[in-house]
Amino acid sequence: MRAKLDRHLGKARGLFEKADARCRLAKKAPAKRSLRMTKKRLAMLRKALHAKPARSLPAGVTEPIMRDASTLGADVSTLSHTLACD
Repeated sequence: MRAKLDRHLGKARGLFEKADARCRLAKKAPAKRSLRMTKKRLAMLRKALHAKPARSLPAGVTEPIMRDASTLGADVSTLSHTLACD
């Protein structure tokens, strides 16, 4: 289970860094696309925590991770809507 969560989180982090690099090159559209993909990866992380294998884990472990992933997803969404690459 941990490997799956690490994979989703690692891909989300990589996509966010890719968006940052594209924005530094003043490429707004590709940066926004990478941010959208980051949001999707965070959603996949939340779904993986709702999956059957994760139900055996205590709620004290999964709830904070799901809450943080939701917060990060909202922040990424806000960032993609207000993105200004110069």
